[in-house]
Amino acid sequence: MTVALDLGCSEFRSYRRVGKRLIARRTPSLFCSAPDDIEIHEIASQSRIPYSVAESSLVFLGKTAVEIAPEIGRPLSAVFRNGYLPEKDPVARQVLSILIETLLPPATHPDERCGVSIPASAGRRQSSKTNFIHQLLSLRGYHPLLLDPATALAISELASSNMTGLTVVVGAESVAFALMHRGRSVFHSQYSKGFREIGQRFATEFHQFVWDQNGTQFLDLEAASRLLPTLKTNSASEPNNQQKWLAKSIFDLIFSAWNAQYLRLFRELDDPVFREELQVVYTGGPTHFEAFPDLLRAVFQNSAIPISIGMCRPSRFAPYGVARGLLVHAELDSNLIKLNRQIA
Repeated sequence: MTVALDLGCSEFRSYRRVGKRLIARRTPSLFCSAPDDIEIHEIASQSRIPYSVAESSLVFLGKTAVEIAPEIGRPLSAVFRNGYLPEKDPVARQVLSILIETLLPPATHPDERCGVSIPASAGRRQSSKTNFIHQLLSLRGYHPLLLDPATALAISELASSNMTGLTVVVGAESVAFALMHRGRSVFHSQYSKGFREIGQRFATEFHQFVWDQNGTQFLDLEAASRLLPTLKTNSASEPNNQQKWLAKSIFDLIFSAWNAQYLRLFRELDDPVFREELQVVYTGGPTHFEAFPDLLRAVFQNSAIPISIGMCRPSRFAPYGVARGLLVHAELDSNLIKLNRQIA
């Protein structure tokens, strides 16, 4: 068995091969904490909703958290906050451990490979987060192989273009790019801002609120996501102010993320990849609207980085495009180990 684990800021996904079968699983990377009192126990019992207990609180995980949060009037929390795993939050770390256990069975043989991607972050917290995730996977019997999501997407998607092209992953807390030329990585990057910030600003700007059963008001952080499908290329009607604001905000996010790579890419301008028309493959929840390919083309056309864009398409394997690339990466590493053992 070979496995992959794509740990995103809005969703966790696993992808594994068992014999000739491919098994895919996904869960929201969210949780909801509530006081351990009788009323909430009754709500959970009546709805047959499972929960865990941590730090004297009831903790609801994944899809369960999304379902029960409005009923009990508690906000949802992300496992990775602003792309980071909080060092002093034992509940978030326990939730991460449980969600990984639900997605990945124990390894079936020693030192089994697991391709894994994690959200963008930097410095000491990145090292701490990586070490903790490595520990969790090691306890399941896996040897983790860390890979950034955009490179994983390139491995998954670019075989038809001779492993040459540009991949873009737009997530809740980051935007990632990978540029490849005939299987060689020219560059990859992760920009530590994503769609979640746009959702927060949208709710504030347009006074989007939700209320729980007690009348407590919260920002409706999903309002921007619900508006995404209305962003069309050739709409019969003029876009309203909310649609214009949302489209411009997504453009600005990706434009900033791409141009932040200018100095790195400037050093690579003599690379043969810049003399080719590149296929662009993209994925991520915020890319799921009709006008996104045109928006992405506009980003590159308005950039100072000289790059020629050909076909621009979504991942053929979404939402498991990144996970599929991680699985291929893990399988290639496993096969290399087997070959080296045979030679030895």
